Amino acid sequence: MAEEGKLLFKSRVADAFPGISGRRIAFIGPPVDERGAAACEAVKRVCTAVHKFEVDINNSAYKVDEVIKHPPDIAKLIRESGASGVLLEATTLGLAELLVLLRAMRSADMSDVDIMYVEPAEYTSSKSREEGGGEQEEYKLSLNQKFSGVHGFMHQYDERARNNHVFFVGFEAGRIINAFEQRNYEKNGTTTFSVIAGVPAFIPGWERAAIDAHLPALDDLGVNAASIYFAEASSIRDAYRMLWRLYSTSASEHSIFYVSPLGTKPHAIGSALFLLETRQGDRATSLFYDHPERVKGRSSGVGAWHLVGVSGFTS
Repeated sequence: MAEEGKLLFKSRVADAFPGISGRRIAFIGPPVDERGAAACEAVKRVCTAVHKFEVDINNSAYKVDEVIKHPPDIAKLIRESGASGVLLEATTLGLAELLVLLRAMRSADMSDVDIMYVEPAEYTSSKSREEGGGEQEEYKLSLNQKFSGVHGFMHQYDERARNNHVFFVGFEAGRIINAFEQRNYEKNGTTTFSVIAGVPAFIPGWERAAIDAHLPALDDLGVNAASIYFAEASSIRDAYRMLWRLYSTSASEHSIFYVSPLGTKPHAIGSALFLLETRQGDRATSLFYDHPERVKGRSSGVGAWHLVGVSGFTS
């Protein structure tokens, strides 16, 4: 088994849609804010085929243009599209959708994929709170649900076994608290934790909002500074490589390496790529995620456009 990731990344960042060449089959999700709507419109203008894709995580149902499809059907759709490549509009697609589509893309013998993500100009804060003598913004960006996995990317949790668990963190500290409460981690002491924060942030100052929001919870849960790592908030490659670094130094054949991408969408994308690449490895990896429902109007404005080409997939 490889000790480091083999995927290659080519990134472009622009103030507007950077454009693509060749015939593309694209997948989008439902937009909930301005940037999502702008991203979907841009994709529809340049791609030869555009499909809306959604996952019903509770029923393991996959819908393409509102019609239920099984994973082989999705791979067949990609294979028979005649497209030269796949574009995933990750601003609107959730993590479950990205995992299912990446798996289908690989089943369709596509060795590379383009992934698009649009930053917000600003997130909508729900309220301010006083802490440490200063005012801190609180953000409510999603309606969080029960933590689970995605079929094909999960393993049964055994509280008696020694495991590793990596959390990416963002603005919403309540999500990691919910994860710990659901698994009663504090009662068994058999799991080693690592936390990855988005530094540098999309906008200077945002990293403080993310880190400060989590400090009380991390302290209560016994996660110390030595277990906190950093990956650029806007970098899919940084998140992917950090996971491989932690995986290669801490995972073992007798433990499960859990990943909870609760931070930025680029971190979630990097996690999806890592989980796809390691899902059949000797050392088990597993998603543990709350599949949040995104709040409408969660951000305002349209920020930078990222288009990341990822290559090196093998069947």
